[in-house]
Amino acid sequence: FGGTANDGERYCVKQLILSLINYFAPSLDYRDLTKIAEQFMEDNIPLSQKGYAYVAVRVENAQLENYRSPVEALQSDFNRVDTLVGEWLFRSGKKAGTYSGIEAKSLMNEIRAFLQSHLEAEIAIFNESIIHHAYQECEFIEGERVKSRIRAGMDASKYTEYDVVEEHLKKTHKISDLATSAKHILLTILKVGIKGSQAITEAQWRYLQAIAISAHEATLFSDFIHFDIAPCRITLSDMFEIEYEKDSTFFDHNQYMQKQGEINVETAKASFVQRIMESRSAHEEKTGINSWLEEIDQTFLDKFRFSFVNLIQVLYCIGVCSDSEKSPYFPLCKENREALVLMVCSNTIDNIDSAQVNKIIDFISLDFTTYECNEDIMTTKMLRRKERINLCPLIQIEKDNFLYGKQMSLCSMHLWVNNLSSADFPYYLDDKDNISILLA
Repeated sequence: FGGTANDGERYCVKQLILSLINYFAPSLDYRDLTKIAEQFMEDNIPLSQKGYAYVAVRVENAQLENYRSPVEALQSDFNRVDTLVGEWLFRSGKKAGTYSGIEAKSLMNEIRAFLQSHLEAEIAIFNESIIHHAYQECEFIEGERVKSRIRAGMDASKYTEYDVVEEHLKKTHKISDLATSAKHILLTILKVGIKGSQAITEAQWRYLQAIAISAHEATLFSDFIHFDIAPCRITLSDMFEIEYEKDSTFFDHNQYMQKQGEINVETAKASFVQRIMESRSAHEEKTGINSWLEEIDQTFLDKFRFSFVNLIQVLYCIGVCSDSEKSPYFPLCKENREALVLMVCSNTIDNIDSAQVNKIIDFISLDFTTYECNEDIMTTKMLRRKERINLCPLIQIEKDNFLYGKQMSLCSMHLWVNNLSSADFPYYLDDKDNISILLA
């Protein structure tokens, strides 16, 4: 099964054919039996690209295989949101017709603001179970993203009866929607706080997802108009149903996604091969820190009082060394500050100063005071802010007590490494900042 051809499949089927013939015709000479089996293989399963694979791949998160699939909102949940928006449009006195330009953008902003307000009101009825549930879903989604990339790489390396790029695009789009909605809900929980007494159910979570996804779609449509990406129109029917129209003459979004999907599948294929090579390797080589990284390290020390390398080591250690298997919040972990510092200091090759570890923990943490009560948690605005779960995977739910996910910590680590290696800081810094100057 290790090669690119279907030798493994042919061998298994041939052994099955040999066993069947031998069972029904035990008196047949073995050489004749072998000729029949080989002829059957040539006629029905000729040598070609393999269609199945049996390989061992290395993953950083040892618990990944135990992650379930994330919960997905149903069409009935979206229908419920559409009805909610339609009723609001009616009460607001909106007129049926076609909206474009500034009018369309204004309408989308109003819809998004209404949905965000409704989301916050819904969140306020739940007890602390909502923050656990929201972060669990974020963790499961990121786990699904990793498994999806591995599967895409595996499928691109063998024969399939479906279009790998098309299938990967569908999966990527679904995971993107799930991740955006779950993380948006999680940040909104931190803004609203824990105010209610009701434990959240799966059905209620799906409804929150549908609200968050609909709000994000309204945000994207507004941004398309604001940044003049493509002419957009909104048609509001007499029944207050919304129909979106985008002109692809200027920017063909579907064609872009197709090309991006092809690139992603090729990247996943290369990554899959690399994972196999790493899994078969009996040793790991430690690479030296080049001069550029030394400059980054020093700049981080000057600005944040900890080095970039230590930030990566802490995130990696939290993602790899934490034990979530027996956690009552699986796949999440809940630890106090002292235990986190001890775990990091005990499991890193370089002796990291505990003071630096504490500073890093503060740097990668969010809590219930991160956002102001009147702050607008808009998904696209959060992309260039530090205070987002992709960069700060630790949530301080009580003083010096943190809730976090192993995969989210690894996701954060990779985001920092990939961005800085591409000379792009993951959140906005002034052009005069020393890090911006260094990356320029």
